[in-house]
Amino acid sequence: MSEKLKQVKVNLYPHQHLQIQQLAKDNNVTIAQYIREKLALELEEKDTRKAYKKHDEKLVKVADPKLLYNLSKIGNNLNQIAKQLNSKKEVSSIEILESLVSIENEIKGIK
Repeated sequence: MSEKLKQVKVNLYPHQHLQIQQLAKDNNVTIAQYIREKLALELEEKDTRKAYKKHDEKLVKVADPKLLYNLSKIGNNLNQIAKQLNSKKEVSSIEILESLVSIENEIKGIK
């Protein structure tokens, strides 16, 4: 098991922070990388933040708005069925089947 990275907090005046940000940007590195370089601190390759970053990245995909709208309609229909089933009112099997057929048709329309 590898060691966890430790953090060090440093208080800076706003102009100092902006200066470090700009210097890091000019060198195409993060602020942390820039500070480590200036302090001549070398991390082993396996201990760099890159190894941890792979686990931190979240894959975000863009969904088609039309698909989301149709899925929302289907979810609404399912909620209505569940509400009727959980209510004290009697619900006929025919009404449930009609709702399920409606949902099935909507799903086929999405494909």
